[in-house]
Amino acid sequence: MRLLLALCCSLIASPLWAADALVAARAALLERWPDALISTPAEALPACTGQVSAEAPGALREGQAQVRLRCDGSPGWTRFVALGVRRPGQVLVLRRALARGESLSADLLYTEPRDLARLPGGLLSQPEQAEGQLARRALPAGSLLSQDMLMPPLAIRRGDSVTLVGYAAGLEVRAVGEALADATEGARLKVRNRDSRRVVEGLARSGGKVEIAP
Repeated sequence: MRLLLALCCSLIASPLWAADALVAARAALLERWPDALISTPAEALPACTGQVSAEAPGALREGQAQVRLRCDGSPGWTRFVALGVRRPGQVLVLRRALARGESLSADLLYTEPRDLARLPGGLLSQPEQAEGQLARRALPAGSLLSQDMLMPPLAIRRGDSVTLVGYAAGLEVRAVGEALADATEGARLKVRNRDSRRVVEGLARSGGKVEIAP
């Protein structure tokens, strides 16, 4: 009975570092990825009589997170611990191949569940995020879509007749021009003034307008 009591007292007096480490590591990961499901690390950790701090990595690699753990006790130490991370979510998938510049419609898109911890960041999850946009490059069927694969629809196409709009002395000046390149809304493009044949540069606007900077 005395041996049992002594053992209990010894366990109570010793620092519960493993539990504290797990709490700190999980808190750091959840701050970085609030939707994460985190596994318990397999390796044993040394005792720490001080405070435990944890620093999450900037990215996950194949569902693994290398968490930096620091003990500020005496003696202190730093360890890197691997924790398994899952992030269940939806990704947007392309039904068929697309040519460069082809528009995306709802019937070309569907979603499916994936573990986001094993995929690159920035993937789209809803069809409305891609509908009406254009493929920035040729995309194969089954592509997981991200914003950098897409571009907004063209506001102006090469060869279009456009209205040049400029401002001088507080007055709006308009002229007819020819677009020399494709451009999305707000993009810069060159336009040839059809009267003077002078080439100017401006910003593409909706309605076939090009705004010339003063």
